[in-house]
Amino acid sequence: MGAGKAAHAAVARHGKKRAVEVTAVLVVLASLLAVGSGAFAAGKPAGGSVRMFGMPRGAGGSFMFTGAIGDYGATQRMNANGSPNPNGDFVKFTLKRGTFVADATGFFNALNHANFAFDKTTCSVAGGASGPATLSGGTGQYAHISGTLKITAAFAQVGPRLKNGKCNPSQNAKPLAQFNVVTGSGHVSFG
Repeated sequence: MGAGKAAHAAVARHGKKRAVEVTAVLVVLASLLAVGSGAFAAGKPAGGSVRMFGMPRGAGGSFMFTGAIGDYGATQRMNANGSPNPNGDFVKFTLKRGTFVADATGFFNALNHANFAFDKTTCSVAGGASGPATLSGGTGQYAHISGTLKITAAFAQVGPRLKNGKCNPSQNAKPLAQFNVVTGSGHVSFG
């Protein structure tokens, strides 16, 4: 066999090996997509345990759910009639595959009665609270949702100082740094 034919044969063997490797990868990907799309295309979720993670911002914020609700989106605080209200005890979750409402009255009552630790030397404060929230009023993939979450919030901030060096006690004073996080866990059903 000449040098040209040997090189051509080597390239052909390498090409066949590469084709087999690519085919194997495509088969694996197709299998994963079939399994994954079956889970996502199933429509109504089965229900079960759920965890919530959020970053509140004023009367709204961004939230993510894992477990029986694998979705993410934004929130809006509102009153019992569904009107936006920054002090409302209800929270509407607008996620990518539907919406639902949490009656978080128990959680907000606990938060309103929580003790926050204020350090006047550093003008910093931290605290948190836990309480229940009941889910209902679902649309889209979350139609007929029901369940209860135990919500826990943690807050911390460093406040500004006045010209005299004391902490600025005004509710309108803009914090120098702030951290807020809300988590929750519970069980939901859709039937």
